[in-house]
This record gives sequence, structure tokens and C-alpha cells, in this order.
Amino acid sequence: MPVLSLRSGNRFGTGRLREALSSTSSRNSASNSAAIIGWPAHVLGLLVGLLTQLIWHSPRENGDWAALWIAGKLLRQGDDPHIYDYAPDDFAAWAGPFWQPFAQQDVTSASPHPFVQAPFVAQMAEALTFVMSFHTSVFFLTVASGWALVVLVASAFYVWFHRPIPMGVLVGVTVVVWLSTPFQWSITLGQTTPLVTAGIAYSIAAARRRPWSAGIVLGVVSVIKLTPLALIPLMLLFRRSRRTSLIAIATTAFCFGLSVLTVGWPLHEIWRARIHMFSTFKVIAPTSQTFVSIMKRHLIDEGPAGAPIIQDTPGWMVVTPMMLAAVIALALGIAAYRCRGRAFEIIMVGAMCVATCFSGFVWTHYFIIVVLPAFGVFALTARRRWAVACIAIVSVLYFPPLSDVISSQHDNRYFAQTGFYVPGGALMATIVMLFLLAAAVVVPARRATSAELPSSATEFRAPW
Repeated sequence: MPVLSLRSGNRFGTGRLREALSSTSSRNSASNSAAIIGWPAHVLGLLVGLLTQLIWHSPRENGDWAALWIAGKLLRQGDDPHIYDYAPDDFAAWAGPFWQPFAQQDVTSASPHPFVQAPFVAQMAEALTFVMSFHTSVFFLTVASGWALVVLVASAFYVWFHRPIPMGVLVGVTVVVWLSTPFQWSITLGQTTPLVTAGIAYSIAAARRRPWSAGIVLGVVSVIKLTPLALIPLMLLFRRSRRTSLIAIATTAFCFGLSVLTVGWPLHEIWRARIHMFSTFKVIAPTSQTFVSIMKRHLIDEGPAGAPIIQDTPGWMVVTPMMLAAVIALALGIAAYRCRGRAFEIIMVGAMCVATCFSGFVWTHYFIIVVLPAFGVFALTARRRWAVACIAIVSVLYFPPLSDVISSQHDNRYFAQTGFYVPGGALMATIVMLFLLAAAVVVPARRATSAELPSSATEFRAPW
């Protein structure tokens, strides 16, 4: 009988003591892991941004940022409908007479591509044109991109290990990703991709602990790039991220509503028509990693267009990536079911990677997002050496000469023009990473029953 009493723990207060200790441990664990990105990481991010600007101080292409800037200028002078002008045959050409004065005088870009973002993005660019010049805006964008790279790495680590990243790991991974072709292309083109990707990673990392900041950030990046919208309904499936999802929905609705009230619904109709058009047509370019672009890349050498727009797409080129996306989604679903303690991370990261790989626009610089599944492979397998070897082999595809080449004409002093590269290497690398992630979870060495237990940090410890 005494044995039974001790086991139950109720009669002598043992159960309550255990509950109190467990509650205290949970609170301490939560407070210790509340700092997703500590101030040393932000300082490092600022240093990386300034160093990036110092290295890239001379003029470069900036075509993507130039498109946003010109859209803001047109909006500022009242030529709203013309922010979505485009050259019908070449995605890299000037978009008509309204764009020409700015493309030739105001921006440092030979080929600003058509503006395809929501009108709200043009309004943000318009606000910048009031307070700074194009050159100044490029300076701040470059510094912000370096800072965002550090935020991306720190957030990706927190997604899987639920604790702040060690500074040594943060520095090492940041240097590697900084040298990769996707990030270098982002700087070359003046892209907002590092900012958007960092926002996505932070939103996933903070979804359960800081719903307000995570929801607002996710809502804003979903307005800038539509791909993160895929995460918002998926977060509703998990109890502890539903508040983040609702806040993200409210933020997105507020941004779109404010934009409709200030610039009018007709401009949004033009934007919707352009999005539909570009989802039907296909853009062929050296940095485009869509399946159609990989198959028809020879068209670039045959014609004068730098990024030809084609309409005659064979049906099998459209169906093949859809089938591949379905297979990957099924593998990730099985993995999430088999390892329910990590279902949230697997679904969020997997959905974002699949949406990135198979969206209408898939540019090389999008694939800095591979940091998220790469940390997942480390976290979800106990065979650390196997994980390191696989990630190292796959990561080679993100660096010259196997990656897309950045030519010397874009003022990249780290990479030289070569004639050898693997078409679609970045896309294939990300797909392989997703399969590695799924394989690591389907047969876990040690299956967790809950990722929220205080001991989960030790069970999914990092290899360093």
C-alpha cells in the first residue's frame, strides 16, 4: 500500500511538487529561449551589411531594385497605370516611354525588369523617393540585406533547436551563405529577397512565442512577395500558431485595404491582370530556375532578347513540375505524421520550400532559403556525419562553377565568367535538400513525443 501511495504521489503532495517543478522548468526554458535573435546577432548583422556595402561600393546592375524605384516615381507623378507597363517580348527590356526617362537618367541599371509586385510595394517605394536618391536607397538596401542574412541564419537555427544560435556557428554559416551564388545575385540585382526570406524564417521561429511580431512580419512580407501567403492558412492547423496566423491575416488585409483606399481599385485590377498574364507566360533567363526556363534556355542564344517571354509552352513542361511538387508534398506530409513532435517545423519549412521551387518566378537568388531545410537535416537526424556529408555535397551546387555564373560585367569581384555550369543547379539542390529532410524524419533515430518539452533541446541538440 505505501508503494501505491508513493507511485500516485497525490496523498503526500509529491504530484503537486512535480507539477510545480515542471511548471517552473517550463517557464525558465521559455524565458531562456525567448530571445530568438540576441543583440550580438543584430550587431553582427550591421557589420555584415556595412562590409557588404564596402565591397560592393561601385555601380552594379540593380535591375530589380530599379523596377521598384521607377514604379514609385511613376506613382509619385500621377502615372499610376503605367507602373505595370512591360515589353511584350523581353522581360529584361525597358517597359515603354514612361519608363525610359527614369531608366536612362535616374537609376543605375541597364535593364530594369517590369514591376510585378502589389501596388502597396510601389507606395512604399514612392515614400522612399521623397527622402532619398536612388544611390542612397541602394546603400541602405545593401546594408539591410547583410543584416537580413544574419537574421535568416539565426532564425533558421531557432526554428529547429528552439534556442539562440551560438555565435561561432552564426559567423561560420553567415560567411558560407554570403559567399554563395544566391546571395551574391541578390546584391548584384538589388533584390529584396534577403529581407523577405529573413522575415519568413523569423515568422516561423517566433510563431509560437511572439505571435504579434511574427504575424505582423509575415503579413508584410506576404504583401511584398505572394509566396509566403502559403504559410498563413497552414498555421491555422496548429493550435499555438493560430494567433500568429490571424494577426498575419489582419496585417495583410490592412495593407491591401489601405492600398485600395489610397490608389484605387482599378490599379489593383491592372496588377491582377499582370499576375495572371505572367502565370500563363513563361520567362526564359539564365537566372530563372523554372522547369520551362531550364528546358528552353537555348532560346536566349538564338534571339536578341535578354529574357524572352514565351507563350507556346508544351503541356508536359507544365505538368512535370506539378507532379514533382505533389510527390515532395506527400513525402513531407508522411514525415510530419511520423514525427508529430516536429510536424509544425516540417510543414512550415517544407511548404515554403515547395512554394519557392515551383512558383511562377523562380530566380537563383530565391534559394538562400535552403538554410532552413539544411538546419532541419542537422536537427532531425542523429547521424551527424551523414548529414554533414550530404549537405556539403549538395551545397557545392550553390557555388561556382556548378552554380549559375555571375559575370564580371556585374562587378562581382569574387566570381569570374566561366563556360561550365549545371542548368537548374539551385532548383535541384533545394529539391534534394527537401528529400533529405523528409528521409531524416521518416526514420528518426529518436522520436520525440512533443517538441515543447524542456528536454527537447537536448534531444535535438546541434552537432557542434
